[in-house]
Amino acid sequence: MNIFKRSVWVIFFILLSINIFIFVHSITLGSEINFYEKEIKKVHQENIELSNKTYEIDSLQYAASMAANLEFTQTAKPFYLEGQKYALNK
Repeated sequence: MNIFKRSVWVIFFILLSINIFIFVHSITLGSEINFYEKEIKKVHQENIELSNKTYEIDSLQYAASMAANLEFTQTAKPFYLEGQKYALNK
């Protein structure tokens, strides 16, 4: 009977130590998950900002403002081929 009690206590302490190890390990994993969730939020926000900048640069309004800054304000006059002298090379 004495051996049975000792084996029960040994098993109890083994299971208790395994439980404590799993608890501590889950706490560290939880802190890592929180860290990566914060990093994901930062990357997501940066992605949104970069997308907005891309849309802004691709817009026609941006192209018009850049043309005004570079002094491309004159519009080209169209050249019409109304007569047949251009087609016949006269």
